[in-house]
Amino acid sequence: MRILFLFLVLLLTATAAAEPPAGFTPLFNGQDLAGWRGRPHFDPAKDAEGTPEERAKRQAEWNADMASHWKVESGVIVNDGQGVFLTTDRDYADFELHVEWMFPAPCGDSGIYLRGLPQVQLWDPACERDFKHGCQKGSGGLWNSPAGAEGKDPLVKADRPIGEWNALKIRMQGDRVSVMLNNELVVDNQPMPNSFTKHTTPPPDRGPIQIQTHGAPMHVRNVFIRELGTLDGSGPGWRDLSEADFENVNCAPDTWSWKNGTARCTGKPVGVIRTKKPLTNLELSAEWRHLQKAGNSGIFLWAPPQVFENLPPGKLPPGGIEVQVLDHGFTEQYEKQTGKKADWFKTDGDVFPVGSSDMKPFPPIAPDGKRSFPTARHSRGTPEWNHYYVRAIDGEVRLWVNGHEVSGGTDCFPATGFMCLESEGAPVEFRRLRIRELPDARTGFAPLFNGQDLSGWQGQTAGYEAVAGELRSKPGVGGNLLTAEEFGDFVLRFDFKLTPGANNGLAIRVPAQGNAAFDGIELQILDDGHEKYKDLQPWQAHGSIYGVVAAERGKCLKPAGQWNSEEVTVQGSQIKVVVNGKTILDANTAPFRDGQATPDGKPHPGLARTQGHIGFAGHHDEVHFRNIRVKRL
Repeated sequence: MRILFLFLVLLLTATAAAEPPAGFTPLFNGQDLAGWRGRPHFDPAKDAEGTPEERAKRQAEWNADMASHWKVESGVIVNDGQGVFLTTDRDYADFELHVEWMFPAPCGDSGIYLRGLPQVQLWDPACERDFKHGCQKGSGGLWNSPAGAEGKDPLVKADRPIGEWNALKIRMQGDRVSVMLNNELVVDNQPMPNSFTKHTTPPPDRGPIQIQTHGAPMHVRNVFIRELGTLDGSGPGWRDLSEADFENVNCAPDTWSWKNGTARCTGKPVGVIRTKKPLTNLELSAEWRHLQKAGNSGIFLWAPPQVFENLPPGKLPPGGIEVQVLDHGFTEQYEKQTGKKADWFKTDGDVFPVGSSDMKPFPPIAPDGKRSFPTARHSRGTPEWNHYYVRAIDGEVRLWVNGHEVSGGTDCFPATGFMCLESEGAPVEFRRLRIRELPDARTGFAPLFNGQDLSGWQGQTAGYEAVAGELRSKPGVGGNLLTAEEFGDFVLRFDFKLTPGANNGLAIRVPAQGNAAFDGIELQILDDGHEKYKDLQPWQAHGSIYGVVAAERGKCLKPAGQWNSEEVTVQGSQIKVVVNGKTILDANTAPFRDGQATPDGKPHPGLARTQGHIGFAGHHDEVHFRNIRVKRL
């Protein structure tokens, strides 16, 4: 068994290096340790201590130690568990880091230091020796956080077994850190501890990235980094936004004027200008000020194209995510004019969905449940300038006001569209508008549905329609709507909303013609809690591989009329279904492909297919879909 185990480890280790995601650069060249140096657990504040000669001697000793314990084999960094830490030559400020790691033997223990500070914890959750330290909770937590602090322990255990590769994604911006382990969120925007000062000071602005040694062998590969722009919009990839980037929607010709990079708005009539092209993932830096007390304006993100159709002067688009731009005097004016308490808005950076758009707000949340209130007051009143930094990526919006993160939300829909500057009754100025667009390819997912029509789809197109950014199956019409392209192994993500008792199906690896459930594979999309399905077969429940493998029933679907999120991973004969964050199916279909009788007693030749179309198998019921995107594996 030990020989087999070692063989599997070597086989996994020999996997070819991956290409860096869009916007990322490699920290490891796959051949040697160029760009890396040795450095132990060492307080960054002491880096400058000593004469230049003493510092050089110290570094030379660390480098010699590194060479004794770190090496490169077959494109993989290998450490014997001893010696100083592997440390980048360069220091980094804000960044996103991707790294794959693997422990070749049980009871592995290591970590990733950020800006020279410990650490994102990596260890073996099955190691009984470390149960007293909490290893059974999993890797990815900020281990040096104070006891009981959020982020010290991971939100979920997402580690893969010993001998298998783990994929770690770390984002550090300011003093905040988020960690994804194997595509599961384990730390959500928590402060990075500075244990060198016993948590009395924040992290340094810059520092190296380090891979820790802690007595156990460790393998590392595919190390990529993307430096994030500073909050003021400086750094690689940023550009100015000017008059040439915008077009008028429903303002007067003289509502907006531009001079020396400053956009001045009269505020009349109410309306917007929008970017000439839609945007998806972006960072925005902007300064603004109101020119009179109680001024009101805003920045719209991801406004869908249909909200601009026939929009008259005096109206704002009925869709998009608004980043509020309000003067503090607006509160007094509102209460004086209406006689009501201003408890439904704040003047320090609310973020909220407008009209047909949707968003899950970060707390604190307004009484209506839709608006994210700022966590603190950092906005300055007229006529002082304010600075906004907005990060809008993968359906999540975060707002910083004058250098402080205050509000935002996730699960935004739609998560692509136009950016607008708003005219709303009072003069306002914007200047130093800068943007950095981030391509969708950085996540690896590509949209299958453009939100406007059925381009890229084939089959029963008469049974489906595009409405308000959604794909809807028409009631009373059945049939398969299929992608024009074929897919083999992939991850598919989509949102769906069922009508009461509705039935549909997710078709995977299906041929252009035939029955999706038998000639391909069909995963159930079903309101399986409805009364009419009380006698349902287990393999007919939502998420089940129809006729083949039953999904766990009754613990994931939201009531009919509410949106659900689903992720389906298809790799070889393994199929995994996650609904609203809960895994309801993780099955290998190979036994049924190879002759084992299926629960429905029928042949399923589609199980042998390795490629085919993705689609929806309509069963005459109305079902809504949106945010349909796929990543090939």
